[in-house]
Amino acid sequence: MNDVSQAVRSSWLLAALVGLLLCTPALADPVPVVHFEHEDVDKFGDLSQKNVAPCPNMACGPVAAVNSFVFLQREYSLIYGSKLIPAVDGTKPTQAELIAVAADLAKNYMDTCCEKGTHITNFINGKQKYFDTVAPNTTVIHGQVKDWDPVEGGAKPDNIDETNPTPQFLLNELSHNQDIELLLDFGTDGGHYVTLTSLFWSDDDGDGSIDAGEAANIGYIDPEDGKSTSARLGELAGALTVQYLSPVTGNVRSGTIFAAIAESPEHRTNPEPASAALVLAALAAVWCVRRRSATADRGG
Repeated sequence: MNDVSQAVRSSWLLAALVGLLLCTPALADPVPVVHFEHEDVDKFGDLSQKNVAPCPNMACGPVAAVNSFVFLQREYSLIYGSKLIPAVDGTKPTQAELIAVAADLAKNYMDTCCEKGTHITNFINGKQKYFDTVAPNTTVIHGQVKDWDPVEGGAKPDNIDETNPTPQFLLNELSHNQDIELLLDFGTDGGHYVTLTSLFWSDDDGDGSIDAGEAANIGYIDPEDGKSTSARLGELAGALTVQYLSPVTGNVRSGTIFAAIAESPEHRTNPEPASAALVLAALAAVWCVRRRSATADRGG
């Protein structure tokens, strides 16, 4: 082939390439991904920490745990019965029965202090100890904690990740009907435990982070009054931020989520082979569809 023919052919190839690029649609704008996971609020307890002596102002940790125990007994009655909250009716414990368990947790399991509340390591270790005592071989605690204090809590359990809690972790636990407590960190203004019930998040740019302007909030049972409420959620420097409104004082406190602790019955963590196959098939289906379209480590 002579030089002229080669030049002509190169020109045609270049023209064809330019035409192809011009005819190819521009990359589509990011598709918003709306996440919403929730649990039945009516299955949770409604205990208020104000009813738990001797330190009602610092009892949010044990109370958040008790309100989640009610959920576990109602959601997994065949596993727990009334073991977590001894009650005449395991699915409908009385206020007195709830208070008794909260007081027991505070004194004998979580080392709740009337001055400083419940340290996150004591909350985790104490709750696991309680499960192992009243319902042995049923439950695994796992979660994400920003900082683990080995002096206070000993060696970090293998199933606790030392990292900022993520929205993906919360969504995953909610989708599996897990019992989840959050420790909110208000820096020098202390901390506060709540029991998570829902998370809504519109990831407008699909980047996996809660950006400014994206709608996101969490629903939870607040130990301050034992009622269901919600708070605005955000993300800053890798930490989930939250705007907490006290139902008692009316004050708004800005903070971050320091820890997210979930409990799962052990039988759900190791599915039978047939069940595992169904899970894998479901995940494959979901993947195909998506292809198309200042630290407070205590709470009180």
